[in-house]
Amino acid sequence: MDVLIIDEISMVRKYAFNKFDEKLRELMRAISGDFRQLPPVVQNGTSTDIINYSVRKSHLWHYFANLFELAKNERANDVDNFAQEVLAIGDGSTIKNGTVELPEVCMRKVVC
Repeated sequence: MDVLIIDEISMVRKYAFNKFDEKLRELMRAISGDFRQLPPVVQNGTSTDIINYSVRKSHLWHYFANLFELAKNERANDVDNFAQEVLAIGDGSTIKNGTVELPEVCMRKVVC
């Protein structure tokens, strides 16, 4: 094996990330993921615990300095307004008074 590609890196705990580095030091490593999506799972963890377990808190994170940002969400290509609203939620720009305000485009009509 010459290359290890890790997708959904935002869900990887820093301890697992450090272990990958130990075991696979000679390989080129590529990682991908969206930190606005799922964080690592920390059973009974507080918000602080979850942040501290993030791969971004690993002492190895600075080695992944060549970061590239995708400019277009291809999966949401046909639903541009919805995609923009989801990105705004992920960026934290819809938070008011500690609450995320969901726009109508993100809601489903419920008929009882």
